[in-house]
Amino acid sequence: MVIVVATTLATLHMTPAAEIWVDGSMRATLDLYNANVQARWLGFGASLDPSTTHTIVLKVLGQKRPASTGTSVSLDAIATLAP
Repeated sequence: MVIVVATTLATLHMTPAAEIWVDGSMRATLDLYNANVQARWLGFGASLDPSTTHTIVLKVLGQKRPASTGTSVSLDAIATLAP
């Protein structure tokens, strides 16, 4: 099983820092700032055991680059893909 976290980025409105936690462990820190809009940008992917339940947390760190106008994060989708 593959879990994919995709996020939609908007020009100058995203925080540069968010963490992805899976089952209580931090798996990635994402830099989400982009001066151009990127719809459905793939931010993270992982292979997980399909025989158990998993917990996914997107932690917004509230940090921003000087060019950014805010610290919000927009989550577009979390998808499960079959092998």
